[in-house]
Amino acid sequence: MEIVIFFGGESVPKKRHAGLTCNPVLQIRQKVKTYFLPSECRFSLFAERFLIPDYNDPRHTRHIMLSRFFKKATPNTFGSPDTRLTKTHWFWLTLLIMVTQAQVAPFVPIAVLGFGLSITILRAISLYFILKRPAADDPYSVSGHTAEKIKNRQAKKYGTKKHPFRWSAGLSFVLGIAAIVVVRLSYGILFFRDPSVGFLFILIGIKYAESTTRRDAMLLVCLSSFALVTAFYYTQTPLILISSLVAFFVIGGLLRALSRPYDTFNATAVKHTMKRFSLWVLQGLPIAVLLFFLFPRLAAPLWGIPYGNMAKTGLSDTMAPGEVSELMASDTVAFRVEFEGAVPQNRHLYWRGPVFSAFDGLVWRPAMSPIIRAEPLFNRVHDRGTPIRYSVMLEPSFRHWLFAIDSVASLPQLESGAMEGGARFAFLRASRQLFSYAPIATQIRYTQTSVLTDRFPVLLDNEARDNLFLPRDAAPKTVELAQSLRAGVASPDAFVNAVLRYIRTEPFYYTLTPDYDYVNPEKPLDEFMFNARRGFCEHYAGAFVFMMRAAGVPARVVTGYQGGEMNREGGNYMIVRQSDAHAWAEVLIDNEWRRVDPTAAIAPNRVEYHRRGSLSQSEETSAAAAQDDSWFSRMALRWDAFKYLWTRQVVEFNYNKQRALWQDWNVTDDLWRIVSIILIGAMVWLAALAVLVFKRGSRRDPIQHAWETLTTRLAQSGLPREPHEGAKTYLSRARSRWTEYAILFSRFERAYTLLRYGNLGGKDRARLSQELKTLMRRLPTARQLRKVL
Repeated sequence: MEIVIFFGGESVPKKRHAGLTCNPVLQIRQKVKTYFLPSECRFSLFAERFLIPDYNDPRHTRHIMLSRFFKKATPNTFGSPDTRLTKTHWFWLTLLIMVTQAQVAPFVPIAVLGFGLSITILRAISLYFILKRPAADDPYSVSGHTAEKIKNRQAKKYGTKKHPFRWSAGLSFVLGIAAIVVVRLSYGILFFRDPSVGFLFILIGIKYAESTTRRDAMLLVCLSSFALVTAFYYTQTPLILISSLVAFFVIGGLLRALSRPYDTFNATAVKHTMKRFSLWVLQGLPIAVLLFFLFPRLAAPLWGIPYGNMAKTGLSDTMAPGEVSELMASDTVAFRVEFEGAVPQNRHLYWRGPVFSAFDGLVWRPAMSPIIRAEPLFNRVHDRGTPIRYSVMLEPSFRHWLFAIDSVASLPQLESGAMEGGARFAFLRASRQLFSYAPIATQIRYTQTSVLTDRFPVLLDNEARDNLFLPRDAAPKTVELAQSLRAGVASPDAFVNAVLRYIRTEPFYYTLTPDYDYVNPEKPLDEFMFNARRGFCEHYAGAFVFMMRAAGVPARVVTGYQGGEMNREGGNYMIVRQSDAHAWAEVLIDNEWRRVDPTAAIAPNRVEYHRRGSLSQSEETSAAAAQDDSWFSRMALRWDAFKYLWTRQVVEFNYNKQRALWQDWNVTDDLWRIVSIILIGAMVWLAALAVLVFKRGSRRDPIQHAWETLTTRLAQSGLPREPHEGAKTYLSRARSRWTEYAILFSRFERAYTLLRYGNLGGKDRARLSQELKTLMRRLPTARQLRKVL
């Protein structure tokens, strides 16, 4: 091992040290003398107090023990400066973590989001104060007397306390426990898909905060890549694809920086990285398109991901005052509909959802309804009108409900999605509500046939009895009112009209915010009918059904959606949003159910002209309620049309569509033929790329290419070139470090200098060029150079 001894800052001839045989750059001081053991591996200054022997002390045997320890030590045991993250590394790593968390953020609860982002932001702020110091103030980036002075200055400043912003394993453990608690409180469980994504979101922030070496950065690259994929569990829109491409370029910048430990951050490096990874994307795009269309798809997924107890959106499985009106402020899309033929008028579009028959005085709940054989019912429905056919793209709600226009004339046929196991995936209950066998956890599309009618035949004999129950003393004044109105008419039809006429003539108001003080909160229905008289559709539907039952007429509440908004900006389909949520009533008269919408008695425009027309200008409505022709509204509709087209053509490109495309292309579905086409296409494309790369390489300056190859090889061996160093100075350092190859380095320096800067003739230039190629073959590889040390 070579040792350079410094006396007063001047070096003396090299000496051999027989005691130490390992490679670490170990700094051992003895009074005015300093020993340097050159190597690719250096040790942290935190361990320096254990590595400064005093040979005047009898305990100098500690030096021998340390030498034995170093023989067994592996490189980078304590984290050498070569492995620590530089400012360039930190920039790319911070950008990667922020891009990753930004992509997953919309799909995690607010508590998980706040906890994970707070860790990342605090660590980024601390790095700003650390990295903005000049490099000379960082004891981890210098060595020798300068490092000693810096260490003493920091010890004087901070005393025995730790350097600020230093991370500890105990803090990581505490944050990990806190992450488990936050995930448990946010999701209610610790396992299944969504809690795992939330836990990974927080762990990425914790790992980023404790990272110090390039190995930590590589681990974060793997974790971030996996987290980016998890976002596709929730959405597969073009926007998520664009954000993933941005993250891909950031990963490329980080990997390039990690491969160059001493690289500096500048605009040229960023431009080079973006150009290189853009070319990679363009090179792989044709193969990806080829695999997309020709790689055989399965008719069903290989495995299913457990979803657990996840948050549900949209309509609830109960109906209480205020629940439906809360959805009015939401512009979230519930489903999209594409009709075959003419689009029905909005007043006919009642999208049937949950049906409620049980009432406890405040909350409506569904009653037990058996599954029925649908075919006899559909035959009776077809006799009531002309069927219309349409397809529904239903957004995930994690419920079993399916929506269709009253009255359904067939079971839905599944087109695409996660549940492609069979065409019939749904069933019908006696309440005429459609259910799927599995929760709607992904976006699905199904075709449906309905008949536009407001009257439906009774299916079971006990339906009248099950829809007459009322809780005792729930609303005595309302019962008295209903019975008085019933006594003045002769038939149930006349009673229905009498109740609607009462609601229309009395001072009832339609509002989204029925905020009023209850005089008697134990009787909320009486308060609504006789005191407040302000409410939304669920107030009027519930009160109407209660009055029907109080007069002996069977009735029930139906919730769902009413109407929709046609999107003709780049598409021709209907958008049904959560703000279209509605509640209406069904009354059993003459052995058939009849739809009655009490809201029409207060605000007829609510049914005739969609949800916007019934509200006054003072009401607070959602952004979608404006429905104007502004530039923003048109752009929003065009973006939705693009997402709809993306879903139809890309996301829903399933097994059946692929087979249909193959038939159009006259491609048989024999596996060997498909594989042959894919392999031939890939080989042709790779051959074209090889030709382009060869031509590009032939245009490169071979002299400069040889120089760049040599500097890269020496840098990988532990001798990077400083930005200010020329060929002569740099190769002089290489000769001093690897004396065995000093002659080769000298010959390379001479040939490169003459070729680069000399005025040579054609024969001399050809001779030196050939000599440079020969030297490049004879020079050792980076692995061989590392073994010499």
